[in-house]
Amino acid sequence: MNCHLTPYFHIFLHHPAPEGILRNGPPYATWLFAFERNNKILSRFNTNGHAGGEVEGTVLRSWVKSGLVQDLVSF
Repeated sequence: MNCHLTPYFHIFLHHPAPEGILRNGPPYATWLFAFERNNKILSRFNTNGHAGGEVEGTVLRSWVKSGLVQDLVSF
């Protein structure tokens, strides 16, 4: 192609470029970057060492609290 562009699309690891684009459409139409970015945010929440199903509740409470704080600050 004689160009210096480097594609950084994670989806191509799962679906080879030509077949994946034909099957799923352009990468920007099917990527989930916004959702994957939230995984990084969720991994930072303190779980207080909870295990066995308690982690989900702890993470949900932290997520809701941070959303409420953001809403409070934005007004």
